[in-house]
Amino acid sequence: MRTRAQRRNTISSWYMVVILCLLGLTMGIGLWTFSGSRAELAKVKQFSATPDPAVPVAIDQDSLKVTVQPRIVDSTERPLWLSTRRPYVEPELDTEVIEPTKPEETVIPALDAQLNSVILANEIQMIFLSTAEGVVRLEPGMRYNGWQLDKINEDSAEFHFDEEKKVLQLRPFAVVEPQKVRTLGQQPEKAKQ
Repeated sequence: MRTRAQRRNTISSWYMVVILCLLGLTMGIGLWTFSGSRAELAKVKQFSATPDPAVPVAIDQDSLKVTVQPRIVDSTERPLWLSTRRPYVEPELDTEVIEPTKPEETVIPALDAQLNSVILANEIQMIFLSTAEGVVRLEPGMRYNGWQLDKINEDSAEFHFDEEKKVLQLRPFAVVEPQKVRTLGQQPEKAKQ
């Protein structure tokens, strides 16, 4: 008599045989399908996709014109399945001459910011502005309140708005005189009298 474990092993091995047979069958069908599609692709590649220049082609220019309904809203006003639907009629154009209006003067926004710091180091150029919103960092070419930062100097920054130009100067206490840096062990120079 067989034990429960032996019967379980026999059932498991039969399941494994069935799974392997199904896997083999699936792979065989896939390979057969793939080889058939490759043959079809080879047949399709033999045909030329270019038109024969000997055959004349007549194109009616009027059939190429596409008319677009000027108002999409009209389709909601005239629903497709409504029994009272009528063909679209173009609205008549007003023949009144519209006088051109005078161009409004450009309002130049205020550049209400204070230049806090200028950083010029190798290829890095940037400034920091104090504004009502907080501190703003700008690089050349960037805009603040419509004004474009064009040039950064050691103690100022130039902004342009259209043809207007404004220069913001560093606050006086922020200007630091360059000092000579001494190396370790070097004696400081005595002040000239």
